[in-house]
Amino acid sequence: MLAGRTLFTISNCIKEVMIYAINIIGLILSSLILVANQSSLYRTKTLLDTIFGAAGNMQQTIEAVIQGFLKIRDILQPYDRQTSELLNQATNQMRKDLILIQNFVEEARHASNRAMKAVYTANLVFVTANLVVLVTGSVILFLHWHHGFIFLIVVCWILTTVCWILTGFDFFFHVFARDTCAAFEDFEQNQNSKNNGIMSILSSCSNLSASDKFMAQIGYTVHKYIAESNSEITSLAFKMIQPNDQSDDSFMIQKICDPFSVPPNYTYAPANCQQDAIQIHDLPSILSTLTCEKNTPLETCKAEGRFFPESKYGKTMAYIKSVEQLISTYPDLQSLAGCMSLKHAIADVALHQCKPFRASVKLLWACILTLSIDLMILTLFWVIKAFQVKRRHFSLCSVVPRNNEQNL
Repeated sequence: MLAGRTLFTISNCIKEVMIYAINIIGLILSSLILVANQSSLYRTKTLLDTIFGAAGNMQQTIEAVIQGFLKIRDILQPYDRQTSELLNQATNQMRKDLILIQNFVEEARHASNRAMKAVYTANLVFVTANLVVLVTGSVILFLHWHHGFIFLIVVCWILTTVCWILTGFDFFFHVFARDTCAAFEDFEQNQNSKNNGIMSILSSCSNLSASDKFMAQIGYTVHKYIAESNSEITSLAFKMIQPNDQSDDSFMIQKICDPFSVPPNYTYAPANCQQDAIQIHDLPSILSTLTCEKNTPLETCKAEGRFFPESKYGKTMAYIKSVEQLISTYPDLQSLAGCMSLKHAIADVALHQCKPFRASVKLLWACILTLSIDLMILTLFWVIKAFQVKRRHFSLCSVVPRNNEQNL
């Protein structure tokens, strides 16, 4: 009889120790979930800020290009209505595209923030409730309160169900993080988004040949204009100034700086200009000193080296200012054509942010999955303990039933 009671007491102690152990494991897992939840929130927010920040920079670049084109349009309008109309159509289309991009970014930002906060809040509320229940369960186990065990069984069953639901959500979050980072890394390595739906927004950016061709066309236009201007200036100088007049050689030697390289690429390289070349931004002041006014005698203009006719001054100045504005806008245009802002952001995400982002999300999912299993086992032990307490009446803080204590 005594051996049976002793065996029962040992068995009861083992069960309670196991319940305490499972409780402690649940507390540890809940703490890890809190850490992983906070880490995943921070990593997700950093990643989204990087992408949406790049999209914001792209919007600013588009706006800068639009303003540059509008200035060129206004300059050329009195002299070249066809080009002005083309620029007007281009800026209108860019404004429509800019509005579409702004709307898409705002909607995506709002949806991403809402989803991110929903996942974070759901995990936080659940873990907080779970911590309270686990601590309460330890107290009820210590007191051997039968009605408390019934309460724990119901609450643990509810928490287990919610935990499995959150496990599913966090699993999808984990898969989404894995696939998104895989898409970013694939784009960074191959610069090819045609086979990936997530990165389809960058399909035009990955088409390097198209953007290079577009920029080469702009470079060719400026290169051609400067070459024609140099040829015309030299021709006018020869007409006004005799070739044997050595004092005026400077007018024939100095050329306008062409900041674009030789064909076929026409790459923008302002540092390649010769030291004695005339810079584009210096042309207005130089041209005014070389212009022969219509009321000034031809011989006087020739003596002073003023070989440029006033009749061509206005139109020439308009083209000079438009070219100057185009060159000023060119870096923004080049960045926009190559989607540099987005590519740099994707490179940063792929090389520096994806690994910790995936690790934090995977840790969150693994911890909440383990906690779900832990809660299932704990609920089963609570059921066993409740039946045991119902059959045998325990004193508070005791592992031995009252009827056994009385027999002793």
